[in-house]
Amino acid sequence: MARHPAGAGRWRMGRVFTGPGIPRWVPRRGEPVPLPGGRATGVRAPSVKEGISINPGSRIVACTYGSGADGGGPDGAAAGGGTIEIAVMPLDLRELLEAVPQAGPEAD
Repeated sequence: MARHPAGAGRWRMGRVFTGPGIPRWVPRRGEPVPLPGGRATGVRAPSVKEGISINPGSRIVACTYGSGADGGGPDGAAAGGGTIEIAVMPLDLRELLEAVPQAGPEAD
């Protein structure tokens, strides 16, 4: 399940596809959300309130994507950038983090 943008709206059912090309989240209904340049910014357990909507044993991965390097404008919004929270079961966490690696410290 995912919440797009992160922290807003409802949790929606869907799947993350990590095959050839860029990873993307495809909701059960609606348009796919491509995750170009996706980076995981944090991993946490669901809150009690979130545990009612999603599996309380899952882990929530907060992600940012679309840095403007995918052919869009210089600002993230023009490039289709944004945030998303993806809830996965602990056994699937490693696979998601391989597709959307964790953001590390910036190298200046």
